[in-house]
Amino acid sequence: LVSDCGYGCTMSFNAGSFSEVPIIWKDNNNIIYAEYSYPEIDSANVYSKASIFQVDINTNQTTLLAIIDSLKPAVLNSNLFIDSLNNLIFRCENGQFKIDPVKKIAFPYLFDNIDKDFSIENNSQNSHVKTIRYKDNEIGRYDCIPYLVKTNNGFFAAISENNIKSNTIQNLIIWNNLTNNWKIIDISNNAIIIGWINN
Repeated sequence: LVSDCGYGCTMSFNAGSFSEVPIIWKDNNNIIYAEYSYPEIDSANVYSKASIFQVDINTNQTTLLAIIDSLKPAVLNSNLFIDSLNNLIFRCENGQFKIDPVKKIAFPYLFDNIDKDFSIENNSQNSHVKTIRYKDNEIGRYDCIPYLVKTNNGFFAAISENNIKSNTIQNLIIWNNLTNNWKIIDISNNAIIIGWINN
């Protein structure tokens, strides 16, 4: 299908894995991959660019969807995925980018859509504290563990962590659109599962 998919993700010296080419199945007929250029050095900084291509496996037709440049060397491999709203997302060391296949552009994708109209900031300069939104309105800022977030209609629950004097303190944080307030419950460390019970 593709004779040359370029260089894999440009990795930093601190990377814990080998470089890979980001690739996913879009549907039964198409795959999407990111082709990295050879890294360029500018004033002691290393940069590369990623071209996002879609390939029709039936016709072998290749379509350029977007180009993302000035990418920094990565500690972790970049990847492509489809979010809950069916958006094509490219995740890399520079953050997350939404690919617009119609306009053929990529732009920063600052919030992950969780579910039930809730979203969490992903490109925060402060990698710990993240903005949480409901219907695009900010409702709070917490250090959330993304895979320990549970939502229901108008309800949000997550595990929040705070480092105090080298000790990690976990809290269960709960918000709802009836009171528009947060409830914080102290819990023991190493919580691994939360959820809702239907009455």
